[in-house]
Amino acid sequence: MLKQFCARGSILPACLTSMMLLSVLASLAVDVGVYMTAKAELQAAADAAALAAAHEMEKGLSPHPVAIQFARNNIPNSQLLLPLSAIQIRLGRWEDGVFVESPYDQNSIRVTLYRAQEYQNPVPLFFAGLLGLHSVDIQASAVASIRPRAPEYNFVGIDEVRFSSLGVLARIKGRVVSNGDIDIGRPLGLLVGILGDARSWRGRVRKGMLAGITGSTRPLPDELVYPSVQLPLRSDNEKIRPYLDSQGDFNALLFTSIPSGTYIVRDLNLLANVVVRLEGPVTFYVTRHFNMAATVNLLGNPNFSPSMFKVRVAPGGEVHFLANLLSPLNMDLYAPDTEVDIAVGINRYYGRLIAKRLHILLPVLGEFEEARNLDDPNDGCSTVCLVN
Repeated sequence: MLKQFCARGSILPACLTSMMLLSVLASLAVDVGVYMTAKAELQAAADAAALAAAHEMEKGLSPHPVAIQFARNNIPNSQLLLPLSAIQIRLGRWEDGVFVESPYDQNSIRVTLYRAQEYQNPVPLFFAGLLGLHSVDIQASAVASIRPRAPEYNFVGIDEVRFSSLGVLARIKGRVVSNGDIDIGRPLGLLVGILGDARSWRGRVRKGMLAGITGSTRPLPDELVYPSVQLPLRSDNEKIRPYLDSQGDFNALLFTSIPSGTYIVRDLNLLANVVVRLEGPVTFYVTRHFNMAATVNLLGNPNFSPSMFKVRVAPGGEVHFLANLLSPLNMDLYAPDTEVDIAVGINRYYGRLIAKRLHILLPVLGEFEEARNLDDPNDGCSTVCLVN
């Protein structure tokens, strides 16, 4: 009887211990929530401050007052929680994915906000004090960069353009520009030419004996500058998960339907005998290879706007046209660090082609036409955007 009573009596201390542990864990969970909320608020304030300050830099104004104002506007009780000493503002350049502080050629701003014991504004903890931890230090940083707008030309080889031909009646409708040489219809293109301008900044504009240029060949007044592709901070890759392999390559199958969105892939493979249907505007950021081959019919209908299908090739990426395209191709291709060499037949191309070097072999009766009124190719970032 006594043993049974003792056994029953031992349950009470165990229950009390368990309740105390649960209370401590619940209390710590509250403190974790306080920490996460304060961290999110501080990051949002840093993002807002960096963006607003970069816009001021773009106007040639001092970014510091606006950075301080926007940082504080996004923090409750900011006069107490965010003193001036806890706001660090640095100017410099964004180069190769890294912020470099510099007094020269500044195109970026980094805003770092602190809530720390050093600045007498740490994040207070309510229950962790039982364990001797009364506050925690946090910080948040954001970099915003000013990116130049791309000039409004749509057939561009930044260093060189070559539309070569041995065929007849091929034409380019639009403006062809380069900083270097432009060759049209060489060596012997019969009735091949540009219905528009062919203008270079420092190079020569040359044409074959039987080729023509209807527009201006005057030198460009300024050097062409096209910013490198920068990957967006977010993507919609979950929407195209069925088409992605383990390496992050997008592989179009026999019939592919792509939801509207922005996607970051290693390889973009649109290969033989596929029909690609776009459910809305689609932008692909390619980090390695963009491979295009025969019988690609985007949307099952060649007459949609090139703004529906955008491909952005990051530095180090490559573009490969692997076989003749039997259907017209409407596309906005922006690859300013990549040589684009199209040695296969494309009967009709409508849109934009921007590359470091642009080499195209014109087929018989082939036609390349620029699409006007396309957006700045730096999608999601007109001139100022967060880069980190």
